Amino acid sequence: MQIVALGTGYPDRFALYGGLNFELAVFDDALNFFGVFAGDTVAHLHHLLDLVAAHFLHIALVKKTHIHVALGQFVAQDVVDLLQLKVAVANQGDVFVFQFDGGRGAFEIETGANFFGGVVDGVFHFYQVGFANSVKRGHGAYFRSSRCDNSHMIIETNVPLQPHNSFGIAARAERLLRLRTMEDVQALLADPLRLEPHFILGGGSNIVITGDIKRLVIKVELMGKQLVSEDDKAWVIQAAAGENWHDFVAWTLAQGWPGLENLAMIPGLVGASPVQNIGAYGVELQDRFESLDAVDLLTGQHFTLDAAQCAFGYRDSVFKHAAADSRDLGLLGRALITQVRFRLPKKWRAEISYADLEKKQTQKGIAQPTAQQVFDWVCEIRRAKLPDPAVIGNAGSFFKNPTVTAEQCQDIIAREPRLVHYQLADGRFKLAAAWLIDACGWRGKSVGNAAVYEKQALVIVNKGGWNQPCTGGEVVTLAQAIQTSVYERFGIRLEHEPVVV
Repeated sequence: MQIVALGTGYPDRFALYGGLNFELAVFDDALNFFGVFAGDTVAHLHHLLDLVAAHFLHIALVKKTHIHVALGQFVAQDVVDLLQLKVAVANQGDVFVFQFDGGRGAFEIETGANFFGGVVDGVFHFYQVGFANSVKRGHGAYFRSSRCDNSHMIIETNVPLQPHNSFGIAARAERLLRLRTMEDVQALLADPLRLEPHFILGGGSNIVITGDIKRLVIKVELMGKQLVSEDDKAWVIQAAAGENWHDFVAWTLAQGWPGLENLAMIPGLVGASPVQNIGAYGVELQDRFESLDAVDLLTGQHFTLDAAQCAFGYRDSVFKHAAADSRDLGLLGRALITQVRFRLPKKWRAEISYADLEKKQTQKGIAQPTAQQVFDWVCEIRRAKLPDPAVIGNAGSFFKNPTVTAEQCQDIIAREPRLVHYQLADGRFKLAAAWLIDACGWRGKSVGNAAVYEKQALVIVNKGGWNQPCTGGEVVTLAQAIQTSVYERFGIRLEHEPVVV
């Protein structure tokens, strides 16, 4: 027996793959079926609709029937091809609706007054299962407007995003597309779907979700890493956009390629690293960047950018700006990064000029630390200062450290002698945003379940946890209150790092 499409709770639609037989089953014990099957579904999400009869033959009476026989002459006359058939579920969850030819005809099957309500109770936490509104590759296609096609892309609908953002904010994606291979990327480029409003989601470590996302969510899950080339001066290492950043840094050190150790434990994926021009403890991504590959979702073209073309700035790049006109290279919302390459110099030296690292060096009594030791120190420092998103939801440093002129810095110091500041190479000064926030008394304060972390004023956390998470609105309200407070006292406008969605 094969289940072609199964859904409940929302009026999502499914398409049948051409040439398949449609088979009906009468379940004697529906609740047992979902209870038995739920665990397997969670474990194998990418095989959601590859169901086999072995899973539930003991509770179902299976009747294998060709679609024309099952639904009678009504279907035979109205459905020229199986691709015209849609299967939907009523909002109340009590009726299957088979819809033909854009809604001109329909055939309903009543399932019983309490069937779907019982299903939800049977799987206990239904939102964690997430299989009801998914369509497996080859079994169906996503519906645009009232028509469907048999694209090879997998479109999931009504997908919980709480596991996919480090704040742990509860929200859903109306539609989500996972890109796991370059073949998936090519399928997207060949589909007009790429021109629809969309949001590119990586590790979700730098976003604040303020509600369900109506746009198509493109989730990047491309994997792979390798040594591309080397010469007497450097190694060039490549990683796919879906690789975990911290794991990638640890891997380079294990291979004997130092250079990224100061950037350890920065949350997120490799593909997001050039977008944000991530940096920590005296090193920025641009210092180790070689080039990247990406695709333009507007034109469908592949392209490669070097460091100059990425226009790196402090937590900034060309990927964070929209093009003002056709001559601009602004790539906000149109570039999908697929691969990133890094140049790691063979003449390595430890970058430990940052105050916290100098303190660690003194404590350890090591004059010339190895790259692995610097990596370990950075991990220790970050663990002591920043909460683990797996324990307390957060997006890391929420505000950028503001930069001011020498005159502005001196003016503030005249009023606030203890101001923490650092001089930059161009003569300007970088101010510690955490000190500014702390000076305004925000440490530990909260709005709803969004709070300023008690150990580090630069971090906003989800104090409600998984079961009672903060909302995106609470996070934004708290952030705006902090910005207003700092501006009123210091005349400094803080910029937030996370993207508000």
